[in-house]
Amino acid sequence: MENENHLEELTLKNDVQNNSDKLKQREERLTKPEEDIEQIILQKVDERITLLSKEFYSFSGPIPHPDLMEQYDKIVPGSGKGFFERLDREQISRTSMNRISTVNSIIMSYLGITFAFLSVIILSGLVYYALTKGFDTTAGAISVGAIAAVAGVFIFFRRSSKKS
Repeated sequence: MENENHLEELTLKNDVQNNSDKLKQREERLTKPEEDIEQIILQKVDERITLLSKEFYSFSGPIPHPDLMEQYDKIVPGSGKGFFERLDREQISRTSMNRISTVNSIIMSYLGITFAFLSVIILSGLVYYALTKGFDTTAGAISVGAIAAVAGVFIFFRRSSKKS
């Protein structure tokens, strides 16, 4: 019996000691200095700000962000260089197409002026021939028609060039 009492006493002392240790730990946690609490809060705020800044990227334009180009280049070696080579080829192609379009517009303009001049010369010859043969009414109709056609073409092209 004595052993049992002694064992109970030891158990009680041990429980009291454990409980007092736990109470001391709780007190220490609750009575931390304010500096530690402020430091913990600042650390948490810094962590959140860091997370936000790492997740937000903004850029625009035809060229990807340098970080993305670097990642693409890691996945497919040489893809960054290839991207810029394709951009250069596209620019050369567009420039040559613009040049060809401009040259074609100039050629068409000169051809139009040349054919207009030739048609006026031919119609003038027809009017002269009709006048020398005594067909005054026919000569007048041809000349009025020719003048109206040439004036109509000039008016049409002036209006279309003003619209664009």
